Amino acid sequence: MDVALIEAAPWGTTVASAATARVVEVAADAELPTLTALTEQCLLAELGDALPDVLALLTDRAATDADITHLMAALPPLARAARYGDVRGTDAAYLRTVALRILARVCVGLAPAVRGLDDDAAARFVTSIDQTHAAVSLLDEDTRGWTEALESLAARDQVPGRIGGRVNRILADAGRISTEELHRRLGLTMSPGTEPTRAAAWLEGFLQGSGLILVHDERLLGLIDTWLLSLSEERFVAVLPLLRRTFGAFGSAERHEIGTAVTRADGGRTTTVRTRRPVDTRRAAPAVAAVTALLERSRA
Repeated sequence: MDVALIEAAPWGTTVASAATARVVEVAADAELPTLTALTEQCLLAELGDALPDVLALLTDRAATDADITHLMAALPPLARAARYGDVRGTDAAYLRTVALRILARVCVGLAPAVRGLDDDAAARFVTSIDQTHAAVSLLDEDTRGWTEALESLAARDQVPGRIGGRVNRILADAGRISTEELHRRLGLTMSPGTEPTRAAAWLEGFLQGSGLILVHDERLLGLIDTWLLSLSEERFVAVLPLLRRTFGAFGSAERHEIGTAVTRADGGRTTTVRTRRPVDTRRAAPAVAAVTALLERSRA
């Protein structure tokens, strides 16, 4: 502790003055997401003397930073600061204004930013979309621009599958897509003309976070079931890892409910087929012999 105090001495002689000087120093070379995080920290720590410098740098960076991922990463802490920060009304209004400017640039650049993304990059971008969507709800402003940007993105054919599925789920949960339109879009995605890996990625994005929609919407479940049954063995094997990753992310209770819904949807035929499937005794003989040997060895 003594050494840490000595090392911090050049920034000030009190905790408040040292913290203020340190924040200003870090902000000088910080990128936009770091600046918005510092803004939130200044409000929580009541470092009012550091706030004007940080906000000035934040305004400059927000106006010149063209990286949409930086803009999207900057929005959540800024929205929280504007909503919950312990500041004067003028400060809160200013923070909200900056946040809305950043949001406007995100809406414009959203569609171009997703072109050509691979699966890993698409997964990271989905996280950014979710965080931005949560931030928008904190701004207490008209969110029509953000909703329209998502609707435009959802209607595009060249959007990476995972992003397309996630955006459609957000809009469906918000009541911006009718059930019939959702079924139509899923039907197109699961059609034979769509590459199975893209369809599986779309499904992963759509079900991310919760798969209970399949329990409550039997038609949606039926569309997915029909698509799976229509795949050739080769294509099914190709998409199986993606499907396993999708459903493996659900809790055991959620998977059980989905399985029950599948059984209920096909009138119990799934269980019947499993119990009546003929056993190839010739192929099973080596496994039976191995198990028998293990049991005899354990008894001995």
